[in-house]
Amino acid sequence: MGFGTQLQGRISHRALIEVQDIEIKVLENIKRCMALRVESDRQYATSLAKVIAQAQKVDSSEFSDTLTFLKVWDNIVSESDVFLKQVRENADTLAGRTLDTMTTIINEKKNMRRFYVEERNRLETDFSRVS
Repeated sequence: MGFGTQLQGRISHRALIEVQDIEIKVLENIKRCMALRVESDRQYATSLAKVIAQAQKVDSSEFSDTLTFLKVWDNIVSESDVFLKQVRENADTLAGRTLDTMTTIINEKKNMRRFYVEERNRLETDFSRVS
């Protein structure tokens, strides 16, 4: 297996398994947090879209040249729309690539743990036959 003599005992084996279990639990928790972030961002984007839609109903074209605050308001609405698109893009990216990558990493860690346990059991069985 390539481990040094300090990592070949049962205590070391249990410690390595525990480290792998903790690592998997932490990664799963991170994935859950990221999924909650996606959900929150999407809810926020939906709410912001409603605000923007309501704000765009104000027809200020007639007075926009004379009233400065209407120009400012139009700018706020248009910048909010840009921000909305960024929030949606980021949520989609996080939901797609990032969560998929996290799932892949977690599955790889579980497979590595399973392989390690199987190999360790095989080695112990072989060793007990030789002894």
